[in-house]
Amino acid sequence: MTTIINASSVNGITISSDTSGQIALQSNGTTVATVSAGAFSATGVTIGSYTPAASLITAGTPQTVSGTAVTFSSIPSWVKRITIMFDNILFATADKLQLQLVTSGGTIATGYNSGNWLANTVNVYGTTAFNLIAYPYNTIYFSGICTLALLNSSTNLWAQNSVLSSAAGAAYTTVSGGSVTLSALLTGLKLSGTSGNSFASGSVNILYE
Repeated sequence: MTTIINASSVNGITISSDTSGQIALQSNGTTVATVSAGAFSATGVTIGSYTPAASLITAGTPQTVSGTAVTFSSIPSWVKRITIMFDNILFATADKLQLQLVTSGGTIATGYNSGNWLANTVNVYGTTAFNLIAYPYNTIYFSGICTLALLNSSTNLWAQNSVLSSAAGAAYTTVSGGSVTLSALLTGLKLSGTSGNSFASGSVNILYE
């Protein structure tokens, strides 16, 4: 005999048990899988594997930086983590790089708790943006990664950190971290100079998940 668990379209779930140590899974009286000590067999059933319909990480469209700001919009409401990738970012006129979050209400320019340290040079604290490069440059190219993670979905609290290093011009590394609570869901990102100067070169893209 066998313990039978049957999913019936008429009677719902029915179970008939015994002491054989074997289990049969049935659909409308037809056995689709059996389990016994050290063995499993199934017909039309896949257990232990999963193939997502699409990648769980979505890439944005790479942007060559130009003008006074670079933006990414239409970030889905379910996103919990965003990675921003920088390659050879340079300003035309000396400026400091900042990241601001965007909601349906526009660009958020208050409420940040942001600290930034540029190796052997300067420490900066700010409340109007996440400070990614603390000292104004237009002769040094920076590359690296910035990460945003949703710490509390109930309050829209986001945490941030980044590490950027000079790719050419001089040897500098800048590290930042911080947090901000938004009044609405995050929908986009804005990268710009704190003084509003234009970018000269470089590229940036995002991954979100």
